[in-house]
Amino acid sequence: MKQQLAGELMNREELKKKKGRIEIYVDGNLAKCQLPVTKTIGKRGGKRGKVSGFSRQSRLRMMRTVSKLENAKRPLFITLTYPDEFQGQVDGNEIKEKHLKNFWKRMEYTWSEISCIWKLEYEERKSGKRIGELFPHLHMLVWGLYEVDIEGVREFVKNAWWEVCGELSGDHLKAGTRVERLRKHRGTMAYLAKYMSKGADKELKVGRWWGVKGKANLPSARKVVIDFLNKEKYKDVIDFMAMYAGLPEGEWTSLEIFVDGRKMLQQLEKIIYGTQGVSYGIFGE
Repeated sequence: MKQQLAGELMNREELKKKKGRIEIYVDGNLAKCQLPVTKTIGKRGGKRGKVSGFSRQSRLRMMRTVSKLENAKRPLFITLTYPDEFQGQVDGNEIKEKHLKNFWKRMEYTWSEISCIWKLEYEERKSGKRIGELFPHLHMLVWGLYEVDIEGVREFVKNAWWEVCGELSGDHLKAGTRVERLRKHRGTMAYLAKYMSKGADKELKVGRWWGVKGKANLPSARKVVIDFLNKEKYKDVIDFMAMYAGLPEGEWTSLEIFVDGRKMLQQLEKIIYGTQGVSYGIFGE
């Protein structure tokens, strides 16, 4: 449902004349702008190629997904590790098709309206019986457990993951999981950058390195869309966004920055408020 924020929403004929568009996820962490495309150059679209490593594009897609979510809804950060007793290198596809799938089924059975973004990583063991061997672990940002007792979640997670892994050792039951509640909205992006955005060895054939569970339950941020009829005013705004993000001066035609959406909108209002040829509305997505 569209709700007017300021000015008049443009009709269909006016939309055809637009000189630029800006989208801001007001309660999230993303702002992007782009000049309208009048002609397609080369081929676009099509299926993505075979996944090989955690590419820059894949990392960007994951960051973008989290940036479109509501800051006020702070997720739990969960880490799931494997015990030394696992024989051989745990296959990445087995992790996703068997262990992650079974673990998430238990989570959803207990808490039905939850969602998560998961990330698979491999690291060399620095201690224990398998020092130097490459072992996987999973990071998860879980939304929907806002009022649930954190100790109860920790107890559930450690038992569920221990069972999924085959109940191989008492040490794994005690120390195979970690559950934290993020206290600040900036903490979500910080954890994402620190723990979930690391690169990956391209030689590991594991398919997708990250994904979403319970997508319909993700807390989407409100999106403000600003369409410009005045090209100069659009240029003023995109130049300001580049400066705000610490980017070099240049003829920017499109831009995407991870930034506090509400603060960005407040700054842009100082530039565009009351200007003819600008209309913007607020949308749910």
